[in-house]
Amino acid sequence: MSECRPFEQAVAETLRHNQLLDCYCTDTCRDPRQVVRSVVAYRLDPPPFTSVGAIEEFASRYCEIGYDASAAPEQEVVLERVAATVIPAL
Repeated sequence: MSECRPFEQAVAETLRHNQLLDCYCTDTCRDPRQVVRSVVAYRLDPPPFTSVGAIEEFASRYCEIGYDASAAPEQEVVLERVAATVIPAL
């Protein structure tokens, strides 16, 4: 089982993968802007869905690097609050 990754490391790795995908798209004559980007919050430290502030940080950082959506298998109560307050403000 893999260990949790620090949030900043996860964002940096995801950005690198995102840039690599952009290069592959360009190499195959596909517009990278047409690729829907999504991320699953998995094994991050600290967990991103523990508070409204944490989800704001998570969502804003991934939006900054080009991601359109995210998902988490836990924290439904926090996600419901985020859906009601944070997302409409983005």
